Amino acid sequence: MIEPSQVAYAAFGVALVLVFDIFNTSQLQWRPLVKRLVRDFAAPAVFLSIMVIVLALSGVIQNISDLYLEMGSISNYMAVPTNLDLNIGNIAGRSFFLVAGPFVILALGIFERILSGNSNDLLPKGIMAVGAIGVMQLQKHGVRPIDWALFYSSATGILLYSVLLSRRRGMKSTLFFGGMVGITTAVFINTGVANQSWQRLENAGQRIAAAAHVMAMDTKELATYRADQFSATRLKPFSDEATLLNELKSRVGHMPDFYSLPDAPIFYVLAGAKVPYQINGFSMSPIFEQIKMVDYLRLNKTEYVIVEPSKNYFDGFQYSVRLPVLYKYVVANYVPDFATQRFSVFRLRKPSEPASLDSWLSILGGDVNLGHLPVYSTPPESTMVNCESDCEDMLKVSISKAEQEHLVNIPFIMNGKELGISFIAVPGKVEYWIKLNRIWFWFAREGVASVAQLGNVLPEGLSAQILHAKPRRPEHLY
Repeated sequence: MIEPSQVAYAAFGVALVLVFDIFNTSQLQWRPLVKRLVRDFAAPAVFLSIMVIVLALSGVIQNISDLYLEMGSISNYMAVPTNLDLNIGNIAGRSFFLVAGPFVILALGIFERILSGNSNDLLPKGIMAVGAIGVMQLQKHGVRPIDWALFYSSATGILLYSVLLSRRRGMKSTLFFGGMVGITTAVFINTGVANQSWQRLENAGQRIAAAAHVMAMDTKELATYRADQFSATRLKPFSDEATLLNELKSRVGHMPDFYSLPDAPIFYVLAGAKVPYQINGFSMSPIFEQIKMVDYLRLNKTEYVIVEPSKNYFDGFQYSVRLPVLYKYVVANYVPDFATQRFSVFRLRKPSEPASLDSWLSILGGDVNLGHLPVYSTPPESTMVNCESDCEDMLKVSISKAEQEHLVNIPFIMNGKELGISFIAVPGKVEYWIKLNRIWFWFAREGVASVAQLGNVLPEGLSAQILHAKPRRPEHLY
């Protein structure tokens, strides 16, 4: 979730438009400018005010504030350093081109717009727009590397500029234009954009015709069409899911309440079942959404959880890292019942039964990869032997040398099985803190399963210890 960065993207474009609005007026007049701002932003401002009031009355305004005003844990996980500063001084290198390209295109567009003196000429405006988009992409490049995507704006901008130059004719302009067409085409082919665009173009006519056909239907025809979309024929590709649900129903005698962990909505469609509070794992990234989902499972005493072991990753990292609060609850409260070729079904654990960590280990794997999350960790508020109830177990990892980025593995042992927590250490940072209550196999204080222990042999140059500590922001995911 990177909403703060998205606000920054919008701010740059808005500022650029306002500057040119002022530039295009013969003399600075505040009244037309204010009218323009009201026309563009009055409706969003009213909507935002209403939304803030509703959220405040719902008691979640602080959670929303944390989400929108800070870089969240998931953003930090995906914040893979781009290392642009390592090569930015090499003007012949890729990093320099990636950074300088969008600004050069923007400057060329502004220069040509001023030079032409024609406010109706779309080509300079197009060059400016492409440059501005490149600057916005560059902001995202600071969060995660996107490399080739930054070439889109630079290559497209230079192509547009070559079109502008070709107006002035001459062999040099023509050759330059031809060369830029070739370079831009190579960029789009290399990144796969050309293939994706061609496929969309091929299917565009069919999609438009289908949409027009649906829009022309009357109420009766539309009801029939909707029923057909969910007919047995259309759902036939989901035979594995249907087989599992039939097996579950035959075992229980009726279709019980179940939850698909973390998100396979087709199960609810096939079963005609009650849809749970949340069916999208990505949308549950904020901790308060996970808490609501856990409350839903607990209050409804959901009997079964369906898991597809082969799907433990999304957007480059583990679901158990994205949704640790939800996974901790499910691991602690559900034990294996039966399995099909693709799916495993867990039932609600009886109070007399222990948690089945071995079964979950075979599904979730023993290595919890936190990526770059610990890079943003801070020391706890206090570390005390006799700690209050608001304290929790935290893993302190110290590194003797931090000269280059590298993967750190901290071994754990549970019931003779090897587990581990891994993360990326970066140059200059030698101390990392990890909340163990966000690790799916850590149940030292819940009393529902065996307690994992630190491994006896740590990698050279590392030291690790488990402390009962008071975190500075316990409401944060990591």
